[in-house]
Amino acid sequence: MILKEMDQQKAFDYIIYMMVGSYFKTAKAASSSVESSRRLLYMLLGSTAQIRLEEQCEIYFLKEVLPRLPKGFLDTDVRVYFDSTGSGRYTSVVFEGNGRFLRIASQYGGIRRKPRFWCWAGVRAPARG
Repeated sequence: MILKEMDQQKAFDYIIYMMVGSYFKTAKAASSSVESSRRLLYMLLGSTAQIRLEEQCEIYFLKEVLPRLPKGFLDTDVRVYFDSTGSGRYTSVVFEGNGRFLRIASQYGGIRRKPRFWCWAGVRAPARG
C-alpha cells in the first residue's frame, strides 16, 4: 500500500515520537487516538523505510538535539503532542515536562529525499490553545 504524502509525514512523526521518546524517563502521547493512528501509518511504511528513517532520526537526535537539551531534561516524564501546519507538509512533535519542552519539526518529503529536521528546546512550555 502506498501512503499519501500527508500520511507518510504522520508516520514519520510516529518515528520521531518513538525514537526520541525512548530517551526520556517516560513519554506518553497526550492523545492515545492520535498515537494509535500514527502507529498504524508507521506500520504501513514497510520495514525498509522504517529502518532507514529510524536510523536518520536517531543520528539527528544524537548529533544535533542531545547536546542542546537542558541538563536533566531526559530524566523527566513528558507528554507528547503532535502539531502540524495547515498543509501537513511540516509537522512537529512536542515533548513537554517539568516546565521544559523540546519541539522537533520535520519534513519527510518521500522516499527519494532525506528528511529535514529542526529543533527547539526551552525551559518554558509553549502556550497551548
